[in-house]
Amino acid sequence: MKSILIKIFLIAAIIQSCHQPLPPELENRPPGIPENVFPPADSLNIPVELTFRWQCSDPNEDDSLIYDFYLEANNPTPALFKDSLATDTLFVDSLEYDSTEYFWKVVAFDRSGRSTSSPVWSFSTIYENNNPPFIPSFPQPANNADQVGIKNISLNWLGGDPDSFSKVKYDVFFGGDSQALQLTAENISGTSHALPILLYGTQFYWQVKSYDDYGSQSESPVWNFKTVTADILFDDNFDSYTYNTNPPSLVWTVSESGIDIYVSNETSWNDVGNSMCFTDPTEAANGYLATQFEAHETGMIQFYWKVMNEDDYMGFRLYSDSPDSLHLGPQVSIREGKIQYYDIDRLWQDVSSVNTDQWYFIQLIFDCNDQFFAIYVDGELKTEHGTWLGTSVPDLDQIYFLTFENRICQKAYIDEFRYMSVVTP
Repeated sequence: MKSILIKIFLIAAIIQSCHQPLPPELENRPPGIPENVFPPADSLNIPVELTFRWQCSDPNEDDSLIYDFYLEANNPTPALFKDSLATDTLFVDSLEYDSTEYFWKVVAFDRSGRSTSSPVWSFSTIYENNNPPFIPSFPQPANNADQVGIKNISLNWLGGDPDSFSKVKYDVFFGGDSQALQLTAENISGTSHALPILLYGTQFYWQVKSYDDYGSQSESPVWNFKTVTADILFDDNFDSYTYNTNPPSLVWTVSESGIDIYVSNETSWNDVGNSMCFTDPTEAANGYLATQFEAHETGMIQFYWKVMNEDDYMGFRLYSDSPDSLHLGPQVSIREGKIQYYDIDRLWQDVSSVNTDQWYFIQLIFDCNDQFFAIYVDGELKTEHGTWLGTSVPDLDQIYFLTFENRICQKAYIDEFRYMSVVTP
């Protein structure tokens, strides 16, 4: 009896062991999802002869994979094109031209027959006889145009493509150097591009490049125009003044409260002549250098500017003397190693970073009608649409260069100050 029980126990143990799951490393799992390598999903302009590529892996290290490849034109549920492929590539040379849309997928099988399908991908083929876009032409402003206004200027051209099936996009290049044009608009569908407010009396260059969906492109010549020449209404390089003194009171007003503002021969932007120096070594001090000029709704100031220490604070403000206004125009400062302006929301906005002991050429163009200004630093547009607090200011006619209470300015300089506008006869 005892031997019978032992036999029954052994048989039960054997049966139970047959139902134990395999350890994970021995369990067969299906292949991973095949991933697209080429051609990319939803791509255009694909050649009619190409090698399809995909990648797939299997969680079982010793397992091998084969693939069924599905491909068909104009059918989102493509038919089987090739089965039992041992590699993850397939060369096909039987596709049709002219933007035919193809759908394809891959199904991976392991040695035990378990399978995983990829998503269905699509692409379109190249046109057999695609023509490049028309060369952009008929520029506005016209090539070599002179006395072009500085605001509300748009670049316009005639574009298009001889093929009705092609869609054209444009890149616009613009700048003050014909050999170093900057990309200013990219991949636009229209044939017009609005410019920011521009500098007076400056030669500008521009070019348009056009592209169709199928890789063909054309480009215009480099065109140019020159903006209107402004009248110089105030100009001072400080070179005629005695150094280590204040400038003449008939030209500049100086206010010094614990600071020193003087004509300096220590440095100038071109190492010739004088500049104006500001030293404000304590937080309790402040002061300004101010002048007044002819009032205008639109105008430009320009000067050279530098600070000598990272913690130097210095700024300038434009004002209006007109009644019934908030008086205050654009405010710009060097603070914390940056040029910044104070906007209509009473927030400081970055213009450009600055290094110590380096001259920067500042040009600020203001427009009181539209209540904005632009700032160029060393000829490069840095602020396109700055705002200021005095929204009711009808014109501007004063500038103050100043240091600030509760801030220090160990040493800063300005040089070659100029104000200009167009005087209507």
